Amino acid sequence: FGNARVAYAVALAKAGDAPRASTVLRQGIALASSPISAAAMSATLGDVCVLAGDFFGAEEAFGIAAQTSGFEARAAAGMARVHARLGRFREMAAALRDAATRAK
Repeated sequence: FGNARVAYAVALAKAGDAPRASTVLRQGIALASSPISAAAMSATLGDVCVLAGDFFGAEEAFGIAAQTSGFEARAAAGMARVHARLGRFREMAAALRDAATRAK
């Protein structure tokens, strides 16, 4: 269920329909069968929000994903993109270091 929602949302976002992709993911997070599924959808929601220009929504989604073990590096990398888009370059560098450290 979660993997199908993620795949569908990614396809929608790549086709240019980021608002619909966000809706698909937000609904899926509420119905997630496990914390890992919810975290995967939250991390993907963060990516979709960055694509749509909703950087504060992305920040929230990556923050939620980061709370689940195994998603810390992906969330930190996503936060680095958010910080870069918002011109927070010091925070971007810190998030990149965090992502690199956690990915090892």
